[in-house]
Amino acid sequence: MILVTVGTQLPFDRFIRIVDEAAPSLGRPVFAQVGQGTYQPRNMEYAALIDPLKFDDLIAKTELIVSHAGIGTVVMAQKFRKPVILFPRRAAPRWANIATITRWPRSPRWKAGRACTWRAWRKNWWR
Repeated sequence: MILVTVGTQLPFDRFIRIVDEAAPSLGRPVFAQVGQGTYQPRNMEYAALIDPLKFDDLIAKTELIVSHAGIGTVVMAQKFRKPVILFPRRAAPRWANIATITRWPRSPRWKAGRACTWRAWRKNWWR
């Protein structure tokens, strides 16, 4: 299973739409925590919010986490030793979660538990 998360504070319909369109070709089930957005996925199971205990259970069972780059999800991926792909929000006047993407992989805490695969964005695929 692939677990997709957008956090609880801001909607991220653009991200959810991209993953939803790709879901049929991924070859495994996808479950998304879609937050407060208005887009309703057609190709994957989803919930607006996930209870913390259920979230822990989903992370334990997942093969891959695809996330908005929120620090909570990054820490949980490391705790459960799961690979993670980060897709940061574009937020005016600055990008949200950029500090997580740029600084976390260099931190001693990350390097000490290097069980997760770090995959940040490349070139302009996030547009």
